[in-house]
Amino acid sequence: MTDLEKVQGTAWKLYRSLGKKKYFSPTLGTYVRFSNQGWRHLSNHARPTKRTLPDLIHRFSLLKLVPHVILSSKHATTHVQHNRVFHTLQLFIDQKLVRVILLEDFAGNIVFLSVIDKTQKKTAPHALSSKHCTVPPSMRRGE
Repeated sequence: MTDLEKVQGTAWKLYRSLGKKKYFSPTLGTYVRFSNQGWRHLSNHARPTKRTLPDLIHRFSLLKLVPHVILSSKHATTHVQHNRVFHTLQLFIDQKLVRVILLEDFAGNIVFLSVIDKTQKKTAPHALSSKHCTVPPSMRRGE
């Protein structure tokens, strides 16, 4: 089993447990759902462009912070793209600016879509500690 498979399996178990609970966002005034659509987007299954391995692992590691952002964020932005309404909640956690991207589905439900650590620089490789996952040298970028 590869490191990605281990991390993805753990993230999938966490994601399924999130889907069994209700998370009310006081900022948006509604509940956030965790559907298969969010998992498919986060895990690369429904994306036109694929995430890099370090980015994928990093986002899986941020998944545990999502409920706290939903429950505690005091800041939300909303934008429309391709006739779809997106909401972004953000919160500083341990000196990281964690953003949770939500989608308003066609039934009006707010659905989790993704999580991002905006303090990560796009040009720098993601920080992976040994407690998260070790990427095999053959799978690292630039090697």
